Amino acid sequence: MKQHSIILTLLMLIVFMAANITASAQSTGTVYICTGKYSVKYHSKEDCSGLSACTGDIVATTVAKAKANGKEECLKCYANSTANKAKDVKKTTTTAPATEKKTTTKPAAEKKTTTTKPAAEKKTTTTKTTTEKKPAAKKTTTEKKTTTTKATTEKKPAAKKATTEKKTTTTKATTEKKPAAKKATTEKKTTTTKATTEKKPAAKKATTEKKATTTKATTEKKPAAKKATTEKKATTTKAATEKKTTTKKAATEKKTTTKKAATEKKATTKKAATEKKTTTKKAATEKKTTTKKAATEKKTTTKKAATEKKSTTKKAATEKKSTTKKAA
Repeated sequence: MKQHSIILTLLMLIVFMAANITASAQSTGTVYICTGKYSVKYHSKEDCSGLSACTGDIVATTVAKAKANGKEECLKCYANSTANKAKDVKKTTTTAPATEKKTTTKPAAEKKTTTTKPAAEKKTTTTKTTTEKKPAAKKTTTEKKTTTTKATTEKKPAAKKATTEKKTTTTKATTEKKPAAKKATTEKKTTTTKATTEKKPAAKKATTEKKATTTKATTEKKPAAKKATTEKKATTTKAATEKKTTTKKAATEKKTTTKKAATEKKATTKKAATEKKTTTKKAATEKKTTTKKAATEKKTTTKKAATEKKSTTKKAATEKKSTTKKAA
């Protein structure tokens, strides 16, 4: 029994220390707030759905600073943390009976030891062990039930308190938002009325100035248009005269060029014909001279060949005659 109480006390002490450490971490840890006009909460997560409607900037700060600025914890972020704490307490207190139950298995070990004794002692020990085991099991069941009931009882007020705080915060935010929204609408209406009142004289003045500017521009435009027309007419006449002169000059130059080209072509043709005639005559003379020379050379060569042949024949006959005479 004493061991069970010590274990239960140690477990409760561990849970208490863990809760204090968590609370300390939360007070010094980083939280997120909206710098908007109607923001009243601080959040443990930057992506909390409560920050989705933020009209300002989302900045990181500490719990102490957030509370000093009048901010309260977000029920969406911290309700889950409370529920998780209650769940941890329930889990811890539920494990205590199991530990106790494990401890109560000691009589079974005692039962094993007594099996070596005589049958009478064995029977007595078994009866004693069974008798001791029943109250221990009953007590464990009772403690387990009490712990579960206590955890459930602790959980309900926490959940109820969170719901109440959420409702109060929502009501407070709605109440604070209404006058601000009404004030903003009134200011917007006043600003619109003032802007419209200021706009009318400005629009009238702008229309008058535009009309005066248009009239002045039209008056200034007429002489300029007349002057431009006169200048355009003079320019057109001058361009037509220059074009006529240029066309006449071009025709004269073309005629002169054509005549000169025809004369040059005639002279070139005549010169080419004379050169061709001279070349043909010269070629005929050279051909005649070459033919005559070739004929003379051929005649001389033929005559020389005949003389040489005759001389050779005569010499051969003389030699033959001498050879015959010698032989005889």
